[in-house]
Amino acid sequence: MDKTRNSPWVHVALVFTALVWGASYPALKWVLAWLTAMEVALLRFWLILPILIAIVLLHRKEVLEQARRFPVRILLMAFFGVAGYHLPLNYGTKILAENPENARSAAMIASILVGTLPAWTGLFARVLRVETLSARQWLGQGIALIGVSLIITRGGLLNLEINHGAALVLLAPMAWGINSVVSRPLFLQVRSSLPVTAFCLIVGIFFLSFVPLPGLGEHLAAMPASAWVALVFLALFSTLIGYIIWAMGVKRLGANRSSLYIYLIPFFGLLMSVLLLDERLGLAPLLGGLLVLPGVMMARRAKS
Repeated sequence: MDKTRNSPWVHVALVFTALVWGASYPALKWVLAWLTAMEVALLRFWLILPILIAIVLLHRKEVLEQARRFPVRILLMAFFGVAGYHLPLNYGTKILAENPENARSAAMIASILVGTLPAWTGLFARVLRVETLSARQWLGQGIALIGVSLIITRGGLLNLEINHGAALVLLAPMAWGINSVVSRPLFLQVRSSLPVTAFCLIVGIFFLSFVPLPGLGEHLAAMPASAWVALVFLALFSTLIGYIIWAMGVKRLGANRSSLYIYLIPFFGLLMSVLLLDERLGLAPLLGGLLVLPGVMMARRAKS
C-alpha cells in the first residue's frame, strides 16, 4: 500500500493551495489598479519563465514524446490555459473594480464565478461525450446557473441588465473547464502532469508575448511596493507553487478527490477579500454565491 497517498501532508498542501488561489483574487484586483489586464497576464508568467523552462528541460524526453503524440491537445491547452483563462479573468476583474457598483466586491465576485469551474468541467465533459451526467448533476448545473445569472444580471433576471465585468470573468472557468477535458487523455499517459503543464504555459505565453505593451515601463515605475508584492505572489505562489502542489495532489489522490478542494477557493476568496481589501458583497452576488456553491457540489458529485 502506498502510504503517501493518504499522508496528511497531501491534504494540508491542497488546503494551502486553495488558500493561495483564494487570496489571488484580491491580489489580482490590487495589481490591476496599476497594470493593464494584458500586462498582468504576461508578467505573472515572465517572472517564473526560467523555472518553467528548467522543469521542461529536466523532463524534455517525456515532454517531446507527448508533444509528438498530442500536438493539437497541447496547443488547445496552451490557448485555454493561458489566454482563454487569464485574459477574461483579468479584463473582467478590472471592469468590476472600475465600476462603482462593484468596486467594493470585485474580488469576491470573481472568486465566486471562478468557483463554478468544476461544474463547467462536468458540463463540457458531457457535451464532448467524455462522461455522462445524472439527473442530480443536471439539477446542480441548473441551480449553479441560476446563481451565476443573479450575479451577472445584478439580481435583475427579468430586465437582463448584464454586468459585463462578471460576464467576462465567467469565461475564465469555462475556458479552464474545456482545458481540463482536453488535457485528460494526455495526463493519463504521463507520470506527472507538471512537466507537460509547464510546457503548455510556455507555449501559451510565447504567443501572447508578441502583443505590444507600450506603457509597461511607466506602469511598473509607478507601482508601489504593495503592488509588487501582490504581483510576485501571483507569479510565485498562485501560479508556480500552486501548479506544483496541485500536480502532486492529483498524482497521489486522483483528480476526483483533489477536485473537492476547489470548493474551498470561493470561501478563501471571500475571506481574503474582506481581510485584505475590506470588500463587502452586495445582496445579489451574495444570493448568487449561496446558490452557486451547492449547485456546483451537486453537479460534480459522482453518480452512485
